[in-house]
Amino acid sequence: EGDAKGARDYYERALAMKRHLHPDGEDAKNAFIALTLHELGSVCNTEGDTTGSRDYYARSLTMTRHVHPDGEDAKNADIAKKTMKLAKKRLKKGYTDSYILDKINEESALSLSIRSGIYSKGDDEYIDAVSSEPGIYETTGGETQSKKVIVQIYKKMEPQPKTLSEARGLVTSAYQNHLESDWIEQLREKYPFSVDKEVFKSIQD
Repeated sequence: EGDAKGARDYYERALAMKRHLHPDGEDAKNAFIALTLHELGSVCNTEGDTTGSRDYYARSLTMTRHVHPDGEDAKNADIAKKTMKLAKKRLKKGYTDSYILDKINEESALSLSIRSGIYSKGDDEYIDAVSSEPGIYETTGGETQSKKVIVQIYKKMEPQPKTLSEARGLVTSAYQNHLESDWIEQLREKYPFSVDKEVFKSIQD
């Protein structure tokens, strides 16, 4: 009981100090509380109080889960807001991809990435998630749907034949099938063969 009371006193003093030092830093304060709870869990574990140790570790983990996603969400929302602002001015001001990347990625090169091109339905999940009409749209993605994605549609194009580079995979696959079919025909003409229907049926079954 004495150890538990001491732990509570320590926690309350640490919390009061953090509130005094960072009255407006809610995220930083929560991170400090999570660390304090983890340390208290270690103290309990050393003294053999496994029940108290598990309780503090669980509370620390819960607090940590609240700290990081919220901070990341706020960061992503801020980046999305700035990107949206630049995208709206893009055509009028003539902003390039490089210009926008330089503006957003001043602190980290990983903050924003840009992909441009001509897309058909099914090519990109984020483009498929918004309207196909020209405009600027915001959507989300990733495993937790916390990823902010800005989609800017410039023009809705009429259906048209794919270029060779776009259809290269389909062309290569069709040519390989053609070669394989010719090869099989040549083998059949050159060598006699028979099909054991019983064996063939057993393989199918």
